[in-house]
Amino acid sequence: MTRTASTLRPPISARQVQLLQMARRAVSLDEGRYRLLLRNVGGVESSKHLANRGFESCMAVLEDLGFAGRVNGRG
Repeated sequence: MTRTASTLRPPISARQVQLLQMARRAVSLDEGRYRLLLRNVGGVESSKHLANRGFESCMAVLEDLGFAGRVNGRG
């Protein structure tokens, strides 16, 4: 795997990974399209390598696709 700027920063928390997965399911994004999102928007091959900037960018796209937002302001 090629290391990018995102992979050199601390990875997101387990809670953020769960939120990303919840959003993916909420907008019915299949695995292939999810991987494209991670690669093209987040700059990584796996959510475990996302830094906060990549996480925020991916969440913005998922929200544009219809995800209602973060539950109770957490996440």
